[in-house]
Amino acid sequence: MIIKSFEINKINPKNYNYFLFYGENNGAKLEIIDDFKKSYSQNVQKYEESEIIKNKENFLENVLNKSLFEQEKIIIVSRTTDKILDVIKEIIQKKVSEIKIILNAGILEKKSKLRSFF
Repeated sequence: MIIKSFEINKINPKNYNYFLFYGENNGAKLEIIDDFKKSYSQNVQKYEESEIIKNKENFLENVLNKSLFEQEKIIIVSRTTDKILDVIKEIIQKKVSEIKIILNAGILEKKSKLRSFF
């Protein structure tokens, strides 16, 4: 489902665990992500896509580890491309419900695998 920026207030982020923000308007994307972080300020972790690809095992271990003290974990991945799709699919297969993953990408083509997946 693709939602325009003016329709973002119509969805309830508690119903979803995976988000993809893409496009050239970085200001709007960062504003939405900041609003999201304010509502879920328990544990926010930021990554770059290149960090995740280099240390895939460490990232997956971090995502799959559950803490007794944390209810939810937010992971923000910046500068994402199609290269991260396999990692996201692996996380979704594990059915981890306590995390929310936000992917912040630049301009994605219509035939992008990441865009098509979401």
